Amino acid sequence: MEAWIIAVNALLDLRLLSSMVCDYMEILRAIITWLTALSGVVAGVFWIKAARARADAPSETKGVGALLGGYLISQDAKGRYDLHKTLEAQAKWNAWAAYAATAAAILAVVLLFLPQSN
Repeated sequence: MEAWIIAVNALLDLRLLSSMVCDYMEILRAIITWLTALSGVVAGVFWIKAARARADAPSETKGVGALLGGYLISQDAKGRYDLHKTLEAQAKWNAWAAYAATAAAILAVVLLFLPQSN
């Protein structure tokens, strides 16, 4: 008779442990889901910064085109800008956006492999 009681207690303990693990998995899934969304938003913000990056032409330069000293100056409606410095800034922000997008993709894959609760 005692063995039966011990077996029932063990089953109840396993069910309790199982429900606790399911609760933790749901919390983990929620955290990873939010981190995925946040990483995607951060990537978008960085790409917008890359698209809007601009380095004004140094004041000691005049005109547009390839200038002495290695400057490559261009002009648009907003004025003159240094093309090399602008491209460097865009590359920096694009790299950060790629890191954030990669994090979002990896987190999404992790979500696929986490067990679903019933």
